[in-house]
Amino acid sequence: TEQMETKIEEKLEHKEDVTQHQEPASKKRRIDDDASSETKQIADKVETEQKHTEHAAASTESSKIYQGSCHCKAVKIEASLDLSKTGLCNCSICYKQNRYSCSASPASSFTVLQGEEQLGVYSFGKVAKHNFCKVCGIGLFSKGNVPEMGGEFVSINVHCLDDVDLSGKSVAVLDGKNDTW
Repeated sequence: TEQMETKIEEKLEHKEDVTQHQEPASKKRRIDDDASSETKQIADKVETEQKHTEHAAASTESSKIYQGSCHCKAVKIEASLDLSKTGLCNCSICYKQNRYSCSASPASSFTVLQGEEQLGVYSFGKVAKHNFCKVCGIGLFSKGNVPEMGGEFVSINVHCLDDVDLSGKSVAVLDGKNDTW
């Protein structure tokens, strides 16, 4: 019996040793879970700030980040633009709207800040989708793909940008009527 008691004590001691070694593993798992949670929070913050950072990175010396909106302010936009590349297009829709536009390049340097659900889309032909506010009707931008213009683009209605005055500035005429970009 004395021998049995010794074996039982040894097994209990061994079990305590195993339990003690397992605790750090479970604590490690909890620490890993906490670290994973912190990593996710940091990733969420980075993702939230990413669009603005992309705009800043897309800005060159001659481009600047502009914000703007439709007339009723239901839709707000932001883009990195070089306004020296502003053009007056003579395609049928731009001509009817007397629209001065400036392309955001790359297209990722443009974002809708507010009111995406208020946007309507008018399409004709194959070049672009024209986005307008469904509340006030103002055409804010068009998205399209024209290889002659560098591929994918977002063309912003310059008149929708805050604090932009084109008076006295030279503006290129874009021959969209004849598709000679």
